Amino acid sequence: MNKPKITIFSMTRDRIDYSKRSFSAMRKTAGVDFDHIVLDNGSEDGTLEWLKKNKHLFKKVILCPENVGLWAGFEIIRKEANNFMDYDFVCKVDNDVEFPDKDWLKKIYDTAMSAINEKWVLSPYVDGLGSGLGGAPRHNYTRINQERIGLSNHVGGICLFSDAKLFADFKSPPINILGKVGGWDVFFCGQAKQKGYKVGYIEGIKVKHMDTTMKQQEDKPDYYNRKVYEAKIPYDGDMNNYKIL
Repeated sequence: MNKPKITIFSMTRDRIDYSKRSFSAMRKTAGVDFDHIVLDNGSEDGTLEWLKKNKHLFKKVILCPENVGLWAGFEIIRKEANNFMDYDFVCKVDNDVEFPDKDWLKKIYDTAMSAINEKWVLSPYVDGLGSGLGGAPRHNYTRINQERIGLSNHVGGICLFSDAKLFADFKSPPINILGKVGGWDVFFCGQAKQKGYKVGYIEGIKVKHMDTTMKQQEDKPDYYNRKVYEAKIPYDGDMNNYKIL
């Protein structure tokens, strides 16, 4: 059997301590080979220098001089990944995630392959799910082989996995409603369900959000006071104003 062709994409915006912990653990515990594409949104805390020093760990590092935000950032990543044409699966992973479970990515891949004809958007169970931080409540349960799946209207974008075609075909909403449709993950999953995909959490595979969003706001006030989400929606800057390490 050929090795699965998987790419993970992540975005950074400062929080270098989180990126170091997350990206290291991600690779050590994945259990399967993958490419990792990172886009930096104008970090000013040493993240840029760390990415340069460790660029050998990544398939591609994209450097934006300012914060283009999640929507524009995804479009740039998709362009630089050749619309994900070289991959079978894509996984969006935030830079503040820990991976305590061994072979977490292999298990997600195996689960997806076991139900390949059903078409799924999958996420591992995220600590904090019950409180609404890191994901959406499950409304029912099913099984894919031995894995229990919590069905949901959407899964949190902290760690979101599906086939490459879904990511390639994903259409951003019209610019007049950007910012009014919920987060990127909500719109992505909504569009997937319209295409007949099922959406759910794999209850037996866990990832950990590095502190809740509220705790991050308490511990890193400067990060949030500088408007972590200050990118314009829609982004009206130069979408070609970036460079590749």
